[in-house]
Amino acid sequence: MDRVDILSLKYLLADTDILLGKDEIRSTILEKNGDWFCPELVDAFMEISNSEAFWFSLESDRINSYVGTWLSDTTSQSMTFEELRSLVHLFSRIVDAKSPYTKQHSDGVAYLARFIGSLFGFTEETCELLELAGLLHDIGKLRVPDELLEKPGKLTQAENITMLRHSFDTYRILKNIRGFEKIALWAAQHHERVDGSGYPYHTKNENLSQEARIVAAADVFQALAQRRPYREAMNTAEIFDILKQQVGDDKLDGKVVAMINTHLQDCWQAALQVTPN
Repeated sequence: MDRVDILSLKYLLADTDILLGKDEIRSTILEKNGDWFCPELVDAFMEISNSEAFWFSLESDRINSYVGTWLSDTTSQSMTFEELRSLVHLFSRIVDAKSPYTKQHSDGVAYLARFIGSLFGFTEETCELLELAGLLHDIGKLRVPDELLEKPGKLTQAENITMLRHSFDTYRILKNIRGFEKIALWAAQHHERVDGSGYPYHTKNENLSQEARIVAAADVFQALAQRRPYREAMNTAEIFDILKQQVGDDKLDGKVVAMINTHLQDCWQAALQVTPN
């Protein structure tokens, strides 16, 4: 790790995103396999350094933990779920207000995740935690420039790396808040995928909880149901076709998507907070 730290300084001191140097550093270490470094250690490094989270964790923590800082200055006190949800809403509204295209996105993910959890028979407490995870899943976007969120075309490599950070930053912001341990994990894993191709941890299979899989599916559904700068909002049939394809590609959980399909119209109403007729 000393050598990795030294190689990383080139990017950290230049205030350049370290992910831009990921491949170069990994190649340098691999070239010294069996020469400078023990093959077993190199194999372990190559495995763990495949995730974006590994590289983000090497950086000094430049994230201002907006929620955590507020709570650290507040005397410990019991709160009802309604009171906590009201507080959390303040932060989710700030995030969603960064772009007109993401207005009420967090609300929609929260309501849909909670609704899906109820369909699976989860306890009221778990459903409440799912709702809070949905509200906070994008809080890491506070450091993403507004112009990236509204860009109609393809992102550059550097811009894409900036976007990749947001779920990792979500975890860093939430993880130290007492009582938010599950919320932090489920929220941070909303871009993880069943086959391990997601980010930033590349968590997969049995290491992805059912709750995290629900938040991930709710995020995809709600985003497709909303207009974006590069496309129009999709209808329920179009949304389900994409969800089904992602199940076939081993990205989203099949049981979660099957449950969504059984209650497709209700899920659409939850995602867009439409009051049923």
